[in-house]
Amino acid sequence: IYLVCSKNDTLALEKNDSVVNQTIVNDRMYNNKLVTLSKDYPDLWDKARNVNFRKKDLQNFISVLNDKYSSNNSIKHEKNNFDYLNLGLQGFLQQDVTNIMLDISITHYFIDFSPNVSLRYGLRVNYYKRTVFVPALLSGFWTVDQNGNDVDVYYYGNHHETATGRLFEIPLSVNYEITNSTITPFMSAGVIPALLFRTITRTDSKEISKIKALTLNAFVAGGIKLKLTNTFNILSELSFELIKGPNFSVGVEYYIKL
Repeated sequence: IYLVCSKNDTLALEKNDSVVNQTIVNDRMYNNKLVTLSKDYPDLWDKARNVNFRKKDLQNFISVLNDKYSSNNSIKHEKNNFDYLNLGLQGFLQQDVTNIMLDISITHYFIDFSPNVSLRYGLRVNYYKRTVFVPALLSGFWTVDQNGNDVDVYYYGNHHETATGRLFEIPLSVNYEITNSTITPFMSAGVIPALLFRTITRTDSKEISKIKALTLNAFVAGGIKLKLTNTFNILSELSFELIKGPNFSVGVEYYIKL
């Protein structure tokens, strides 16, 4: 049976019937179905049993039935959302900077709101190593006694400092894809609760500084995706994080629809 609907009326048609045909095949089985549909309203049972399936008669019955149910029914609207499992590997290697990230995350697209906006959350393992030159002017530290005098002054010459870190992260970000084309610019921002293990060494001292901390990181990023298929992307990204500072990376993403 096909139901032909307008704003106020509904007409039931057999597959081979014509919309302009004023008569629909009379079948008692259909009458019994109408009785079942109107089971909550006994005052409609006789009318349902006697509907002769002429176009106007059936339309009138369906309209009355709809009016009966309209005040009792609530319409459930399911948003047209999509979830994907992401497997990603990003990194950048050069003499003074190493930054490698492996992440497993869920991307939730809000299609009803915008096909370009998504929420991403998951797990990420990050290894980084960065060496920076520190001039003598910016080196050393001192303390101040109760009288305001500088004491315990330490002074270092020009040197390099190397920070090596491992981060176990739970990133949460909002992402915006500017287009939905093969070449797609994107932006993202978020927060990252992280377990940090970091070691700092310096070339002018044997002193090694080690940090183990549960911390909150944050970032903003922008880049370009090359969408080779619906599930596989190549991307380049420029980001800034509170813990690591500015970073550039390239990588790949693979999506699995959940």
